[in-house]
Amino acid sequence: MQPNYLKKLSPQKYMCEKHLYNLDKYERDVAELSAELFEIPTWVIFAKTRWQKSIDARKAMCLVFREKTNKTLTQIGDVLSVAGYDHTTILHAVQTGVNLYSTDDAFKAKVDKMFEVINDIKLNVLIKSTTNMKIPAITSLQALAKVG
Repeated sequence: MQPNYLKKLSPQKYMCEKHLYNLDKYERDVAELSAELFEIPTWVIFAKTRWQKSIDARKAMCLVFREKTNKTLTQIGDVLSVAGYDHTTILHAVQTGVNLYSTDDAFKAKVDKMFEVINDIKLNVLIKSTTNMKIPAITSLQALAKVG
């Protein structure tokens, strides 16, 4: 980590952490996973910076949100920035992310790891939501009575 670089970004830290706090759990999980894989503090993903690790982390998040959610490009832009990115910026990030995915093995490994973990998160959420559902118990006699 480059402490001098983080010192330059420190005025943005409060707003970025506040933005991170306001995201829903799934979005926050994706951001934290991306930050962990790209070895940066989570709030730096949302900072206005051209630091390559931060850019790559944002591109990976764009790919995950585009593939695994129903979010529009504008909604993804709202997630990825305190001020909100334009939909064309997100489209460019997705396109360059796809190109990077096909050419850079390290980036590909990180994105694949993100997809793997995100699938596990979604599966756990689905399992938790279905186990909390109250399913009415119907006896075989009640089922036969409805049929007959």
